[in-house]
Amino acid sequence: MLEEDHPKLLRLHERQRLARCALLEAYERRDTLTGTLAAATVRGVEHQDLQTATTAAENAVRNAETDLKDAEYALASTIEALASAALRHAGES
Repeated sequence: MLEEDHPKLLRLHERQRLARCALLEAYERRDTLTGTLAAATVRGVEHQDLQTATTAAENAVRNAETDLKDAEYALASTIEALASAALRHAGES
């Protein structure tokens, strides 16, 4: 059975793709805020709201990393289950 022919695999691939996109966006936001915070710190300016936003962005990265790992695991375990089922079915033939 081809992966493309199995609807669950298509959904899981899409979930993985979306999780990867969300992680890249979270990295970009975190890096931008971290750079802005560093520049403000060099100028001697304290921005509590910027620090709060940076911390939130770091948390968003951790959450996005977890989501991607979950999506990757779901895809891998589904592929393994389908492969095992295909082997069992082939053995019965």
